[in-house]
Amino acid sequence: MSLTLASDLPEQALSELTRDLKIALLQNGLIEPAPATRPMMGERGDPVTIGVIALAAFSSGGAVGSLIKCLQAILARDRTLRIKLKIPKGPDIEIDGKNISTAELRASIEAAMAAARS
Repeated sequence: MSLTLASDLPEQALSELTRDLKIALLQNGLIEPAPATRPMMGERGDPVTIGVIALAAFSSGGAVGSLIKCLQAILARDRTLRIKLKIPKGPDIEIDGKNISTAELRASIEAAMAAARS
């Protein structure tokens, strides 16, 4: 699964929101820490893609609830933010400040995850 953040914000502001969401997801066990790698001599390391976060696969209701809380917190900081949740073999889910109600979002995520498992 992956999350992509988009907004009309300046690149630095979007980068900060992405970093903050990534920290919240990490603290809730929804993403794995990136392995520590050192670039080869002459390389600059992996490029950072602003707004893209890979999520660990999860299926428990508690994990879905944690994900929703993280998304609500980041959307509360900027209502123009748009989040796309991509679930392999499932439908993409687009989230923004208008459709972040917990029940609606939980149902969408659970339905997409069920479709991905079948």
